[in-house]
Amino acid sequence: MDQDGPEPDDGPDSEVNELTINPHPDRPGGVIKGRFDNAVLFATIATLIDAKSKPAGSDDQRSSKQRQAEALADVCGYVLDHGDVPRSGGHRPHLNVHIPLAELETRVRTAILDFGGHITTKDLRQLACNAAVIPIVMNSDSQPLDIGRLSRVIPDGMRRAVAARDRGCARCGRPASWCDIHHIIEWQNGGTTEINNLVMLCRMHHREIHATEWIVRMVDGFPEFIPPRYVDPDQVPRRRPHHRLTAQLRP
Repeated sequence: MDQDGPEPDDGPDSEVNELTINPHPDRPGGVIKGRFDNAVLFATIATLIDAKSKPAGSDDQRSSKQRQAEALADVCGYVLDHGDVPRSGGHRPHLNVHIPLAELETRVRTAILDFGGHITTKDLRQLACNAAVIPIVMNSDSQPLDIGRLSRVIPDGMRRAVAARDRGCARCGRPASWCDIHHIIEWQNGGTTEINNLVMLCRMHHREIHATEWIVRMVDGFPEFIPPRYVDPDQVPRRRPHHRLTAQLRP
């Protein structure tokens, strides 16, 4: 009897804005998938990822997909360090790594993350460079017996001193707020926490040092970087130009 059918719906189509985060059940890492029908939300994310995923110089051999993935992780790490993040359990959420005593006694080969799964040695070494450590003594039944005080591997004053020397990432110049401090001789291998054994690196170049054959060393009090042969057969050292501070006297 209703020949015209239902009245047309002039309202906007329903939007789908969703993100799923699924860790791999049997290996490290996971899969992140998203869909954003809202153009503003999508443009906000895309603009930030595009800005942070540009190649970091002529030696950057990462694919565009790898640069975008690492840019997303770097942005999230920056927000954890500096952003207005809701508290979780009474403190700002951060990445927690659990290392059994047996691993510490054997120079640390693996560790467990809060969200499950083990991380690789290179990733663990990168985190250990600039971490805060809370020792917890457990008994044989995995019950805590004693909890020590939180202490940072790199004290704040030492970080400021390295930042004053390197002026951000010693490789690419990214601002210090986006950077970690790296032990040139790793602290778990006896490297000391002193300015001549520390260098400031953005997270991308910090990953590069731990995961590839790039080498960092100190020459005349400043860091320089030796590329692997597949990047430069002559392995010519790279060094950012440093602008020395000079005092200007006024009459």
